[in-house]
Amino acid sequence: MALRSNRNTVFSQEKDTNRSILVSPVLHVNRFKIFHLNIRSLFNKISYVELLCDIYDYSVLCFSEPWLNEDQASCVRINDYTLLSSYYRELKKGGGSAIFVKNSILNVSKALNFVSKLSIEDIFECSGISINNNACVIAMYRPCNRDVSKIRTFFNQFDILLTKLQKRFSYIYICGDLNINQLYKDNTLEALTDLLNTHKLKSVIKEITRIQQLPQVSHVSQSAIDYIITNSDETIEDRSNFNVGFSDHFAQCITINLTTHGLQNKASSSDRIIRREFSNANINEFLYLLGIYNINYYETIIDANKRFNTFYDHFTWCFDIAFPKKCTTKNRVPPKNKIKFSLELQQKYNKYKNLMAINDCINDDRLKKQLKMERKSLLKEINLEKGNYVANLINKSENKSKALWNLIKPPSSSKHIPNISLTANHFAQYFEHSITPKQCSATTSKKPRGSHYNNTFFFYPSTSSEVYNIIHSLKNKKSTGIDEIPNELLKACSNVISPVLSGIINHCVTQGCFPDKLKTSCVIPIHKKGSIQDASNYRAISLLSAFSKVFEKCLCSRISSFLEKHNILSNRQFGFRSGKSTEMASAQLMQHIHNELDLNKECFVIYFDIRKAFDSINLGLLSNKLKYLGFRYPVDDFLLSFLSARKFIVKFNNTYSNKYMVNIGTPQGSNLGPIIFLLFINDLPKYITSGSTFMYADDTAVVVSAHEYEAALQKLNCVVREFVQWCQNNQLRINSDKTVIMNMKISALKSNHFTLSIENNVIVCSTLATYLGLKVDENLNWNEHIDRTCSKLNKTYYLIAQLKDRLQVPQLISIYYALVFTHLNYNIICWGASSKAHRLFVYQKRVIRLIFSIKSTNSCKETFIKNKIMPLPCVYIYKVLCFVHQNKNNLTKCGDLHSYNTRGKHKISTFKHSHTFYEKSPYYMGCKLYNLLPKDICRYEIKPFKKIIKDILHHNSYYSITEFIHKNLP
Repeated sequence: MALRSNRNTVFSQEKDTNRSILVSPVLHVNRFKIFHLNIRSLFNKISYVELLCDIYDYSVLCFSEPWLNEDQASCVRINDYTLLSSYYRELKKGGGSAIFVKNSILNVSKALNFVSKLSIEDIFECSGISINNNACVIAMYRPCNRDVSKIRTFFNQFDILLTKLQKRFSYIYICGDLNINQLYKDNTLEALTDLLNTHKLKSVIKEITRIQQLPQVSHVSQSAIDYIITNSDETIEDRSNFNVGFSDHFAQCITINLTTHGLQNKASSSDRIIRREFSNANINEFLYLLGIYNINYYETIIDANKRFNTFYDHFTWCFDIAFPKKCTTKNRVPPKNKIKFSLELQQKYNKYKNLMAINDCINDDRLKKQLKMERKSLLKEINLEKGNYVANLINKSENKSKALWNLIKPPSSSKHIPNISLTANHFAQYFEHSITPKQCSATTSKKPRGSHYNNTFFFYPSTSSEVYNIIHSLKNKKSTGIDEIPNELLKACSNVISPVLSGIINHCVTQGCFPDKLKTSCVIPIHKKGSIQDASNYRAISLLSAFSKVFEKCLCSRISSFLEKHNILSNRQFGFRSGKSTEMASAQLMQHIHNELDLNKECFVIYFDIRKAFDSINLGLLSNKLKYLGFRYPVDDFLLSFLSARKFIVKFNNTYSNKYMVNIGTPQGSNLGPIIFLLFINDLPKYITSGSTFMYADDTAVVVSAHEYEAALQKLNCVVREFVQWCQNNQLRINSDKTVIMNMKISALKSNHFTLSIENNVIVCSTLATYLGLKVDENLNWNEHIDRTCSKLNKTYYLIAQLKDRLQVPQLISIYYALVFTHLNYNIICWGASSKAHRLFVYQKRVIRLIFSIKSTNSCKETFIKNKIMPLPCVYIYKVLCFVHQNKNNLTKCGDLHSYNTRGKHKISTFKHSHTFYEKSPYYMGCKLYNLLPKDICRYEIKPFKKIIKDILHHNSYYSITEFIHKNLP
């Protein structure tokens, strides 16, 4: 036993001393190949670029005139390269600059945002990156323009840029098309030469970079307008200027030698890392060691915490013996998605380049036709090899969806972030401060409003088979908690540990004690945006032990069943509940707003935001609420023990911080935390007496209405006071910066402006709010939401266009459902009847035409039917029909309004209304369409009902709601 405790002591000390897992980097001299080309539409020439990079293995790609817009820049992909910096135009098309970096040097490369900020559209367009903070690479484009004022502005900006670069970097490399001919001396060339001499720079490429045959004239224009400029000619080993065959400009390339930290020489392509090896032999050894211990021994330990600790110590001792940490050499492997082109294709490209060189010297029509045919053939073979490679990659993968996602996801840098002053302890101190919010001033604790619940929650003992099933329900993730025990290992030994764990879980609940060793979480900071030196620009991802998840799932299933059985949770709460969703919450809210506006009432909606709601639960107040809701000893003590005395450790750049204590809130990443929060916030709707409340967890919207404007304002003020008072009673704080008030109205001409004060902060009436991913405007016309959705989907269109040549149709359809359909489908019940939704339908057809190569003059309808893809109107029809079918027991049937035996008595009564805009509300439109269905279909349960409706919609593929209404259903 002493040996076990010593091993665990050493293990815990390793995590508290900021010990790095990776060996310190060694100083290396590295060769970099910088490539520049004026490409004139990068998006259409990516296949050629990928072949070129596969042959010559460039480190940095600089492009002038990539012709990218914002949407294209966000989704452009070059195999094994990442777009690190770019400048794209906003007013005109074309132009711009872009820099791609090979993924192997991404860790020591950084975008220079100040370079792009110096750019002026149509005058000075540049982007830049740094390499290990001592060298910079700039891509530049200057449009051809003889305007004296624009030329003067160009040189002024260039001078400012060079001054800044020389203060920061030892080595400067500027690549670009400046449209200043080095072969022809004029005032502009002299001004450029003087500027470069002033900053001790020079051009290293002075050969002809563009050969242009002028139309209808037997004359060839030659110019040297593409540059590579540097201040360190001695670092350049090699330079070249050649015709790539797919641009009217030559490409320039230099090979440089730089001394950098943290980069590996290709001669020593390996990393030394410390890790555990989960081989089959090691797993078998672990199972053997685990089987030595007598299961009955744990039952002799009375104290629940000690019982689990003993089991946990035994488990981790076996774990450390079977899977020791070893310093191993990890050979560099090529990127998973990197395409290696065949030697035959490379030879064909070289042949094409030779023909291009001959064409530059002579003017022959037959040669031009041959070149055109060779180019088409080359592109076809490139795309064919790319498609075959991707198909084989996906077919060989065990997880085909993951393999496909790796192809389309945005490239990211390594988990190790270099050149950063922040440490794990810096993040730990910041997170400790941020997750321990300032508490409101203490007020007298009041009992929750509503009837007292006499039913008491009883914990039915867990069984070994239940624990076994819970373990196997855990997802196979690589991420682990602080104990480094993966879920797969628990599954491998589930037969052995399930009986032990079930007994320990029962004993812990009986004594009201959650094991202390499971209260420590491992927090991983993930960079969101902004400076990497600012801790506030990181998102904290909390990882819990796999054992903790098993404990929590045992409780969650029983608590959820108890809450639903006795109808304890408010019917205004839609979060983390079976059968509830964000879509249902949004639809109910929008329907209520439609109802109030149709009655000609003044209607206000206030969207409250609680500051760090999950992190602010007071355990004393929670204890009172648990008893009130039927959770009494020992279960309430177990839940409070789960939340109390929790700790966290931050892991950053492979180092660990010290432990920090958290005494408030629910743990992030837990299964039990959200349910506890629902119990804590459950009494809120009963405090709001002057409005109707709609909640999804802590996202709260309150609708206030009255026939008179002043009366509605009084109610609104009353709701604010009630909500503030409830927050003070529960020691929560309102985030007034994110709290939004809207005055809903039918007419866009009607306008009222007012302000409210919440805790001395002024809240101005807004015309737009975001609620559960919906952009809600004051007139419910959904313009903003549809505009935002179109913006998102435009990026997806360019991504699919880029992947079309390398993926097969079934794979493209999978991408459609992952990246297009999810946006079209989300909350469509609310906005699908809007006239503006037709924009999204046009976009959907545009994507379908792209995937299936359908001409713009041909209809997509047969394609929708053949591939069982729902057009957007059918998606809306399907969602509202299912929505009504699920809620039909809460709706009034025509037969309930009279005693006559009519044919339509089974139909749902549509709501009487005063305004036509009401006909677009979720319930009205849903009931109207639902009544068109045959009576037999409406009798089915929800699952077969969904299948029947899908079959109908797939078979008919309605292009409008009107078409569905007027077409006779079977």
